[in-house]
Amino acid sequence: MTVKLDAQQLIRDIARATSAAPSYFEVPKIRSLTNESYALIDGGVFANNPALCAYAEVRNKFRIPDDGNDRGPTAKDMVILSLGTGEAQKKFPYEEAKNWGQVEWVEPLIHIMMTGVAETVNYQIIQIYDAIERPNQYLRITPDLIEEKPLPIDDASEEKISELLRIGNEQASKYKEQLDKLIDLLLAE
Repeated sequence: MTVKLDAQQLIRDIARATSAAPSYFEVPKIRSLTNESYALIDGGVFANNPALCAYAEVRNKFRIPDDGNDRGPTAKDMVILSLGTGEAQKKFPYEEAKNWGQVEWVEPLIHIMMTGVAETVNYQIIQIYDAIERPNQYLRITPDLIEEKPLPIDDASEEKISELLRIGNEQASKYKEQLDKLIDLLLAE
């Protein structure tokens, strides 16, 4: 069941819930201001790239009722910067995978579903902005991570934090031109 959070939850509880990645962190018990309790987990489980969710939410929340169509803003009215947490491109060689059973497929399927959904959303948003000839209004940044050098989400060691900072700086440099154009676009509005 999906719980729609609203003004009845405290920001600190929402922040705690959104970082509750199953099997890594304990599921928090969140109480609404009306004292209803929820066990919530990280939204990345179902929306690993929430750009399309954000697009739909903006279209719904900011409807323009007096334009005769009761429509919300469209892509031409939005600029989206989508920041991913990184993906490790895993390969599943045929000779290994051809005889896998249910147990061997568990981890690969989770990886395929998580990255597949994020990549599908990215593709869909690109198509939306390409269709209106405004591809510069959407940018997705998610670093390619090295599978052999994993960055577990539950490892806050100095070494891993330094590696994350290095990756962040590398991404900022790699996308500097596109980020500058996005900033110029926002400042021009």
